[in-house]
Amino acid sequence: MAIYILRRYLVSRFFQISAIVLVTIFLFYTFSHRKHHASQLRFSELGLDFNLGILNRSRNINSIIRLQSLTRHSDSQRRDSTRSWRHGLNTNLQWSNGTNLKSSKCFHSPYILCPGETVSFDNIFFEGVYERKEAVFGANQTNQEAVKPNRTVGLWKIRQKLQRRDPVVFNFYNYFDEHQLPDRNFPCLRNSCVYRIGDITEVDDVIVVRIVGLNENAGSIKRWPGQLFLFDELEAPAYYGNFLNDDNTSWRYQFNLTTTYSPSSDIFHPYNPLRFEPIPPEERPNYYELAKNKTKNAVWLASNCHTVGRRESYIQEMKKYIDVDVFGDCGNQTTCLGQRVPCLKKLFQPYRFYLAFENSMCQDYITEKLFKVYAPGLHIIPVVQGKNNYSRYFPPKTFIDSSQFLSAKELSLHLLKLASDAGVYAELLQVIDEYHSLDSPDHYCTMCNAVTSLKLKPKIYDISKWITNQC
Repeated sequence: MAIYILRRYLVSRFFQISAIVLVTIFLFYTFSHRKHHASQLRFSELGLDFNLGILNRSRNINSIIRLQSLTRHSDSQRRDSTRSWRHGLNTNLQWSNGTNLKSSKCFHSPYILCPGETVSFDNIFFEGVYERKEAVFGANQTNQEAVKPNRTVGLWKIRQKLQRRDPVVFNFYNYFDEHQLPDRNFPCLRNSCVYRIGDITEVDDVIVVRIVGLNENAGSIKRWPGQLFLFDELEAPAYYGNFLNDDNTSWRYQFNLTTTYSPSSDIFHPYNPLRFEPIPPEERPNYYELAKNKTKNAVWLASNCHTVGRRESYIQEMKKYIDVDVFGDCGNQTTCLGQRVPCLKKLFQPYRFYLAFENSMCQDYITEKLFKVYAPGLHIIPVVQGKNNYSRYFPPKTFIDSSQFLSAKELSLHLLKLASDAGVYAELLQVIDEYHSLDSPDHYCTMCNAVTSLKLKPKIYDISKWITNQC
């Protein structure tokens, strides 16, 4: 009898425990599934088709959460923001599936920041984002042709200085005006960097050189162990290629770091980054009225009239089919010489298209000619020309790429077609109005932060590769 009672008790307890375990598993699964589904819905409201697990691994997921909060106002506002996002970005797979290696999944371009982000070292620091530096700059860890003692490089000298809390000394070797350099009290430097101009000495840690200002008879220079030579140039290689292509120049194998307009540089220096900032519906202008009030077609504002890229010849051909007004040194009218935004607003008001043609056809050479058009309130569509795949960097419907047309005539006829349809043109104005150009980050701060972060990997560059691979 006792055995029978014990057996029934154990069986009863077994079923009780099993029931509790099953209920617990069911509740846990239900809660997790609903939470995951709700998260997917929140992201799908923004037109983001990313896997949630990938997003959670993104160090910039807060940027996407901020984007979500920007559109969480009302149903109509959410629909408007979602629609503009999908039409302006997410449906273009070639752009949204770019090869950017940044962790952020908000945008796939080194030029565009997410809503709420500010320009900082972390946002513009890229290590070989699009092309390998070995291919673009001819980088090697060691190079027997390099100038001694530059055959092996590293950060050991700078690391020792930082451990002693000594400032890192930057020597701007061939710069012109020492008054342009920041002093020790410059806010971003935190007394970790000192800048000077003068002859190279043993105390210098980083030698910053601009090739455009370098005398062709500069000859060889002496360098000390542990010094890093930084190639700093925003001009296109077409303007200094002959000097660096000379096999006899001692500068060919001098450089260990690069800072240029190319995202493949060690320290990326864009002219002006952009930020995606959707305009609340109640603050948006009437884009259709803006389109209808445009009375002129194309405008070109330039000071360099004889360029390597021959843009002036292309524009002359365009003039046979569409009216193009020219301002600056290349035209009969001079205005907005400083190209300040208030002046550009007044100048661009009657025009539909701005010819943002680069003066050199070099890879990744994208200058303020394009970025300035994204300033708030200009309400004009840029037409671009350069040796770039612009759709790789910039969102669709914010520019017109001349390379997509067989001739200047075909491009001109396309512009005339857009000009005749106020509705289609108004849509372009609305999309471009969601991107705002920002001031370029302070270059001195960027260099100081990049070097003292000890994240860089100095190498020895055959800098002539930069020229032959770019233009």
